[in-house]
Amino acid sequence: MDGYPYYIKAMIGVMANPLYVQAGLTGMIESKLKDPKNIGLYVAVDGFINETNRYADYIVPDSVMYEVWGFTGAWSGTVTKMTTACWPVVEPRQAKTAAGEPVSMDGSAPRCARVCLCVSAWRTT
Repeated sequence: MDGYPYYIKAMIGVMANPLYVQAGLTGMIESKLKDPKNIGLYVAVDGFINETNRYADYIVPDSVMYEVWGFTGAWSGTVTKMTTACWPVVEPRQAKTAAGEPVSMDGSAPRCARVCLCVSAWRTT
């Protein structure tokens, strides 16, 4: 973010909140997130507005835990092995694929990477 060896032209955060997760990071990079000279384009893909993506140029809504299937393990510090399962209780409001599945970052990451490369090339010309 300091421009070494170069400035970040575009950044995509997918369900990420580094300002909340890492102690002391807010004081170090919050002002840099606000400055468009440090990050030309910041796109956040998240179901919520959080401490980090409030600085995003665009927030693309993603599904939340009540809309999708999912399996998670225990966080570190838990001595037993476990898995929890989530299942949808409401219909997601996202666009759907031809197969009827909700569009999400899980299935569209390669397309997103191509978009990022196009945005990066556009910003340099």
